[in-house]
Amino acid sequence: MSSLHERKCRLAYALAALVAISQTITSLDAISAMTAESASSASKSAPKGTGDVSQSTERIAKALEVTVAQKGAEKYDDRPSRDLVAQEEMAKWARLSFIVALVSSIVSGLGLLALIYSLRLNRRATNAAQSAVAVARETNESQSRAWLSAACQLGTPSEGFTHYGIEGIYFNVSCQAKNHGRSPATGVSFHSEIALLGKDTLAPTEMMNKYCDSIRERADQDADAIFPDSIASLGHTVFLSKRDIETDLATKDFKMISPVVYGCLNYKTLHTKGVRQTRFIYYLATISEAGQAMVLRPDQPNWLGRPIGLSQPGTVTTD
Repeated sequence: MSSLHERKCRLAYALAALVAISQTITSLDAISAMTAESASSASKSAPKGTGDVSQSTERIAKALEVTVAQKGAEKYDDRPSRDLVAQEEMAKWARLSFIVALVSSIVSGLGLLALIYSLRLNRRATNAAQSAVAVARETNESQSRAWLSAACQLGTPSEGFTHYGIEGIYFNVSCQAKNHGRSPATGVSFHSEIALLGKDTLAPTEMMNKYCDSIRERADQDADAIFPDSIASLGHTVFLSKRDIETDLATKDFKMISPVVYGCLNYKTLHTKGVRQTRFIYYLATISEAGQAMVLRPDQPNWLGRPIGLSQPGTVTTD
């Protein structure tokens, strides 16, 4: 019985296994059918799915383009503002640079003005120093040089003729020259001239200056030397022609003449260059019995026999 029971159990187990296998095969068939159907469905619906993907891709691309365009537009829209800011910054720095340059120019100008003012002060100081040196030199020269004075007298006139046969009057002009300086006067020479004053003649001072300037550089071989506090007597003869006297009287109603004697002492001294001069001018006059100076009257007889001298004071100048 047990074997039978075993056989029954085995048979039951075999049946159960067959049922399980059958179910399994059924399930596999169902899965296969479903798989085939799915594959068929997928193959049928493939073109539609590809279109959706393409459209999606296009939408995505368009969206990206729009985004990029918006960003570019935003960037483009922001460029003018950034340019404006840059221009404002440049203008600010340019203004600052201009202010700095202006201040620098003003400071440089003030420095230049200060330099010019300093140079002017230096020049003034230099000129003042040079002037002081020149004044000191001139003072030293004036204190140590020779100074000659001239006191002239007129000798008795005499009539005569020149070497050329011109008739006239000779006057001997004598001079007492004294050295008032501290140095000897060397190369001393005495020169004088006589002339008549009239309407067409030069002034006495102009006559003297013209004559003395013409002989300033004359070197006389017989020049004398006069030491300090010494006096020397010098003389010179002048000539007045009668023709000049007659010509002068012919133009006058009142027959009188106005002769002048002028001249100079030439000399050299230490500490000075060139020739120094003592110049003089004297008017000729006759002396009346009362001792008064009167004009010369050639129309009167024996007019040369009366005392004729140089009127005092005469004009004496030194350089």
